[in-house]
Amino acid sequence: MGAASFIIKKAVMMLVTFYVISTVIFLLPRLSPVDPKSLLADNPRLTKSIREDLIASFGLNKPILNQYVAFYANLFRGNLGYSFIYREPVLAVLLTRLPWTILLLGTSTAIFIALGIVIGVLQASRYGSKFDVVTLVASLTASSFPFFWIGMIFIYLFAFVVPIFPAFGATTPGVVSADPLATLEDICWHLILPAITIVIVNISRYSFYLRNIMVGVLSEDYIITAKAKGLSKTKVLFKHGLRNAMLPTMTMMAMDFGFILAGGIFVETVFSYPGVGSLAYEAILNSDYPLMNGEFILLSVVILVANFTADALYSVLDPRIRKG
Repeated sequence: MGAASFIIKKAVMMLVTFYVISTVIFLLPRLSPVDPKSLLADNPRLTKSIREDLIASFGLNKPILNQYVAFYANLFRGNLGYSFIYREPVLAVLLTRLPWTILLLGTSTAIFIALGIVIGVLQASRYGSKFDVVTLVASLTASSFPFFWIGMIFIYLFAFVVPIFPAFGATTPGVVSADPLATLEDICWHLILPAITIVIVNISRYSFYLRNIMVGVLSEDYIITAKAKGLSKTKVLFKHGLRNAMLPTMTMMAMDFGFILAGGIFVETVFSYPGVGSLAYEAILNSDYPLMNGEFILLSVVILVANFTADALYSVLDPRIRKG
């Protein structure tokens, strides 16, 4: 019962937070010197009929209260506006690009979290040793460089000096293969450099954070008892120690999701990867306000869902919450 009430409370907080964020997104263009109606009216990419339809659908020719109601009515119907660049609904543009971002960030996040956890546990188990010092210095040095700098170095080294990997894109331009395996290989080949860039920058934070937590956990009485019972070192580290260290690590993962998404924008832009991140850069350059708003709403939803998922997993990782 305790876990259920905990999850319900977090869900309500998530909805309230989303309401506040979406209200800010609604107010920002209307408080700026140029209102959304002017942006639509002065945009040469839109025909007169499209401009009139958009102004009517979002109530931009009505009082602000009516606009507020129309904004949420459209939002819950999935109508995020009309992209000036692509001349199609914002939601359709985002859904086209979203799978590439999920592929890139999903793959790289799974890799650096798994490696960070393993390295952090091994560092804690060998605290103060040469392995601990060397891995700590190497990981912290790698993470001190920004995403775009490492990305450009990789492009120069592995796409031009030693042309092993492609320099840009998610697939080879102009190549259409009937073989699904060949297409998959091409996608994976383009994925390697941007994924490695994200992994290198992020891995040290998780290994360093988990190392410090595990050092404290390994000195607890229940760990000493587990060792006294004759349990193997691997079981003591990963079954008893890691499980108790994962609760604060889950909090870090959830709070860190925004940073990972921001890094994804830089990486996608540097590698011209056709994801949501590079789309945000295009929207800013071309002053595509509806597309920017759609990006903000999408990123807000993703971050809130990530935080909610982390909170929900507390009840699985911590029996005290499950038992109330």
